[in-house]
Amino acid sequence: GFIQSLSMLITFTVILWQSAGTLSFTVGGTEWNIQGYMVYTVVLIVIGGTLFTHKVGKRIRPLNVEKQRSEATFRTNLVQHNKQAELIALSNAESLQRQELSDNFHTIKENWHRLMNRQRWLDYWQNIYSRSLSVLPYFLLLPQFISGQINLGGLMKSRQAFMLVSNNLSWFIYKYDELAELAAVIDRLYEFHQLTEQRPTNKPKNCQHAVQVADASIRTPDNKIILENLNFHVSPGKWLLLKGYSGAGKTTLLKTLSHCWPWFKGDISSPADSWYVSQTPLIKTG
Repeated sequence: GFIQSLSMLITFTVILWQSAGTLSFTVGGTEWNIQGYMVYTVVLIVIGGTLFTHKVGKRIRPLNVEKQRSEATFRTNLVQHNKQAELIALSNAESLQRQELSDNFHTIKENWHRLMNRQRWLDYWQNIYSRSLSVLPYFLLLPQFISGQINLGGLMKSRQAFMLVSNNLSWFIYKYDELAELAAVIDRLYEFHQLTEQRPTNKPKNCQHAVQVADASIRTPDNKIILENLNFHVSPGKWLLLKGYSGAGKTTLLKTLSHCWPWFKGDISSPADSWYVSQTPLIKTG
């Protein structure tokens, strides 16, 4: 787990610091001695590798978000077409609906190709990075080995410590695609949360004795007007006939009166315990 990885990181960092010795060189007549230079080197390599990994894979996150969105749209359309199969057949709209589903699937396919292409480049980079880390310690320790500061056993010991430290520090690099997928899921859930927060909470006033509508307008969720300038009053025992073409908003008005449609403006009052007969009756399964 995390504690084990942390303890191994600390332990092998100390071993790497001690076993690699001190790097000595002269620049401009000044002698420089860097103790534990292998530790500094591995940290710089991991930082550079992390930045380059993010540059290569930063498109994976939005592509995963688009993947979830396009697949959800395709599934929703499949369900809707299944429910409306009879209406589609009677309307001779099979070709139109087939084209719509084909367009949805094409969007999924194109996004999948872009995602796979980006993940392929990320895999290439991760493999190059991993292979380079297995060879790089030999070149970094070569001056120490040639000068006799470390023997062959010390060389292998320092290399092993370098590998373990770099692998523990490179967790973000090796897990980048999984983290990007997790971030995409969080982004998608946050979108749903934002839509829920933006949903209006207004409801008709609770009036037990009548239905009253004054200067009201009913709208769609994107604020398009369905019905406007509504004014009527229905007392107990009275009735009111709603007339209009299909899609005019009669059902939406009933949804508003039944406290199920919050997208309205104006003064609307209705009994909260009213019962409405739906266009599609609910029949218990079985």
